[in-house]
Formats: sequence, C-alpha cells, structure tokens
Amino acid sequence: MPRMSIRSIRHRRPKNPTWNLELERAIILDRETISHPWDLAVLFNRDAPIEAEIGFGKGTFLLAAARRWPEQNWLGIEYSLACVRLVAERAAKRELTNVRLVRADAAVIVHDAIPTESIEAYHIYFPDPWPKKRHHKRRLVTQPFAQSLLRTLKPGGWLYIATDFQDYFEEMVPAVTAAGLTLVELPADRPEDDEVFRTNYERKWMGQGKTIYRGRFRKP
Repeated sequence: MPRMSIRSIRHRRPKNPTWNLELERAIILDRETISHPWDLAVLFNRDAPIEAEIGFGKGTFLLAAARRWPEQNWLGIEYSLACVRLVAERAAKRELTNVRLVRADAAVIVHDAIPTESIEAYHIYFPDPWPKKRHHKRRLVTQPFAQSLLRTLKPGGWLYIATDFQDYFEEMVPAVTAAGLTLVELPADRPEDDEVFRTNYERKWMGQGKTIYRGRFRKP
C-alpha cells in the first residue's frame, strides 16, 4: 500500500474559530525573526525540560505527550506547512500552552538553532524512508545529523527512533552510535498503556501486521 503523502493533508478552518487564536499564533514559531541560537525559555515563556519530535505529521504523539506531561515543553519540527497549521489548531483547541511548532528542515534547525545541551529527548518516528536507492542520500538520520542531535542533547538525554523499513533502520543504528550515542536496547514493542502515543503511521502499519523497528539511544 502506498504511503500517505504530506501533500494529501488538507487543513480546513471554520469561518468563525472559537478557540484561542492568540495561543494558536504563539504556538507557531516564525524562525525568520528568531536569532540563533534560540532562547528556548523565551520561546516557551517558561523554563522547563524540553523534548522534541521531528516530523510530527498530524501530531498524534506530540499532542498526547504534551497533554500527559504538562510540566515539560514540547517542540515539534515539521516540513509540511499544512501539518504545522493543523497541529497548531489542535493544540490551541486543547489549550496546550507547552507546545511550540516550527515549519523547517529539521537538519537545519537542529544544527543552527537548537542550543548545546538543551534537549532532554528527541523522538523521530517513521521518517521518510526514501525507498529508492538513488534517493537514499535524502534520508534524514545520518551520522552528521546524529552528531547535531548529540550536541544538543543534555548529558543522559535520549533519542527514540522507529521505522517500518528494515534497511533504513540498519543504516540508522550504526550512524547514531558512530556519532557517540549509546544503543540502550532494541525494544520489540511498547507497553500496552502506550497505545495513546502511537503515531498515525504506527497504528496503520501495525494494523497491517508490519514489523516496526525501534531503537533507544542515550547520550553518555
């Protein structure tokens, strides 16, 4: 079955929105007006532990996590403008003041904007696998990118990855460990009570009986 394209996502707003539009506007960061490196405490209007999801899509995991752990700040990085607008609206409807989103190339943001040792954990779930061999160079998780993740993670910070493409996973593990992150385990599955945190892709692929490859890595 073909993968859903981010271009297929349509964002329709009602003519008279009833949620907090000021909050919705605050949730979407305008990266062109923010000096580098970012002052994350200022962007979130508070100083709190920060976790980031790269490629959040429709925001299923990000919004569930932000609601479950309101004491933490949640940063979402996504290239699709439609997804950013959709998830910002959903976050505002849920009054999630601990969410910030940016529409950008994740590799650029992590390398240029995220301060050193500022992130508690990164979540990268089902990144575009670019399955054709000639497109493999476009894959996100490479050793240089993992080195940027390492720099921006706090000591003891975590990286969580998941994909349904075995060959991509077999590329990611050595790339991440070569950058200096330690492979802690290769979990076969998550506990049943984590069902709420499964992404749209994860629910879809598991429903089709596909194998999900997961890795958890830690910064020493």
